[in-house]
Amino acid sequence: MLKILSGLLLCFVYANAASFELQHDQLDFLFFGAFGMIVIYNLGYYIVIKDKIYADYFLFHTLVFVIMLFYSGMFDDTLLEFSLQSIPVGLFLFATMALLSFSKNFLDLDKIYSDSERYIKYLQYILLLFFALSVFPITNTNSIIVNVAIVYVILLALLLLVSSFYLSLVKKEVYARFYLLSFIGILVSVIIAFLSYFNIVGLSPNMTYIVEFFLLWEATLFSFAVSYKHKESIFKLRQNELLFKELSHRIQNNLQSVISILSLQKSRVKELEVKEYLQHTINRIRSISLIHENLQNSKLVGKVNMYEYLQTMLEPYRALNKEIEFTLHCEESISLSVEKLTPLALIINELITNSIKHAFVNIKNPKISISLNEENGNVFVYKDNGTGYGEHNKSLGSFLIQNLSTAQLKGKYVINSNEKYSFSLKF
Repeated sequence: MLKILSGLLLCFVYANAASFELQHDQLDFLFFGAFGMIVIYNLGYYIVIKDKIYADYFLFHTLVFVIMLFYSGMFDDTLLEFSLQSIPVGLFLFATMALLSFSKNFLDLDKIYSDSERYIKYLQYILLLFFALSVFPITNTNSIIVNVAIVYVILLALLLLVSSFYLSLVKKEVYARFYLLSFIGILVSVIIAFLSYFNIVGLSPNMTYIVEFFLLWEATLFSFAVSYKHKESIFKLRQNELLFKELSHRIQNNLQSVISILSLQKSRVKELEVKEYLQHTINRIRSISLIHENLQNSKLVGKVNMYEYLQTMLEPYRALNKEIEFTLHCEESISLSVEKLTPLALIINELITNSIKHAFVNIKNPKISISLNEENGNVFVYKDNGTGYGEHNKSLGSFLIQNLSTAQLKGKYVINSNEKYSFSLKF
């Protein structure tokens, strides 16, 4: 908001420079001070947002800032071979390339032509070719290269104007309207300035102030577009968050329905072995259901706090197996995505089930220890003080543990079952 108000104030001052009796040096001081702050602001915005669009936008403003330094005579125009009104042509070409890249992404030119990205790259390659020729000129072709490069930049400016008009008026795109209102002054000024080079149109003696005004106007008005896009992104993010939580709620309800059906089926079965298999299945489904329950209350969309999840997961095991001492070591800051947590939850369920069923025969003080830490990834360690049951156990639970560890988590596990059982997994 401060950038917008400052920009509007500077635009007002520029538009009324004669009334304020401002001299050329004073206007230059105001322009370079304001535009320099805009460049710094855009750099900071890119660092925070980390979006390629704003990287191109920052690069464009930086190059324009340097161009205006050349134009005002603060820099020497001998840095590159070809110059136009004391400005190296190569800078125009690089600025056009940055604007073209920014416009492609911001305007989403694929809505006009699906293969636009490929053709934009071709246009940029031609700009690079002209730039190379401006650095390493071919003898007796200086004026021809400059003329062709200027015509090419004029055509690109017209292309951007036509594209933004089409998207604004025909496609009714909001961002295209922001773009058109922001850049129309700059693009038209550039076209007029370059046409004057060929003596096609006359150039106003106040052209410098006009260009500086439109540059400030673009930076100011485009801030509204950035603000609008930021609010729209927040709205979409909140909307997606609500949809995600609603989806998790429905999945949890469906899983609870499955658990209820299996529990009912279990109560009617007489065979102990079948009852046991059904209970194992119920425990597996419950561990997944618990994930979706935690997702609904999670502060991070799509992620679950592992300390809270593991505490909740262990509660029924502690209640049903009071003789077993459960120990949990987990950093409270660790959160995992659903893709990682689902297989890990099933692994934990299988490990606890195996320990309760096989490990604690004739063990006076049975103990189960679970730890999860972040060490160049995630390291999960499960231990019990039972008798152990071997690495090559052929049960379904052991097969699930091995398959989930490698196939889904893409991790590496180590099993030690000499005296006590230990399972460690890095993923």
